[in-house]
Amino acid sequence: MNYYKQQQKEIATIKPRTITLNLSDADVNRLYGRTGKSGLTPSELLQNFVGDLVYGTYSNGSDERAYAKEWFDHCYFAHKQNETLLSYLLEIDELDSFLATLAVIDNTKEEIEDTLSDEWMTQNEIQEDVDRLTKELAEYQEEIETYFENFQCSEKGAASEIPAEYSLETEIQRIMDWKAKKDTLAF
Repeated sequence: MNYYKQQQKEIATIKPRTITLNLSDADVNRLYGRTGKSGLTPSELLQNFVGDLVYGTYSNGSDERAYAKEWFDHCYFAHKQNETLLSYLLEIDELDSFLATLAVIDNTKEEIEDTLSDEWMTQNEIQEDVDRLTKELAEYQEEIETYFENFQCSEKGAASEIPAEYSLETEIQRIMDWKAKKDTLAF
């Protein structure tokens, strides 16, 4: 898809989003002072900055994108990247696959429960289906565990000295919490 068509597709999804900022009274005054001088609203200023930072639907140009990236890369939080499974999956562009596998795991668990309560199947049929589904479930869970192991063994993951309290379960919960927050804004 060419850039113009992609941009038109993105423009069609523009709508108000609510993101809460925690600012001091002094920072609010400074923000309004800055935006008042430029003729922008705070929302317009932040929209422009975000557009440059993420090379978004609208951008103010290549220099602005470069400065926004430089600012981000220079801040302390840029150096914390890859300390979580979420950041690792985003970096290797595998988050969608990971989430799809989690969904298949949930569906397979439900299918096992449904099979166990099926009144029309014989015990042998139930056992065969449960055995097959259990095997599939183990394969999907192994796939999820492999993502976590690869993260732990990755250069950034190993360098971040992942705390012992980080487990696959806590990382999955972190991902699901992040996704829920994103989904409330994105759709």
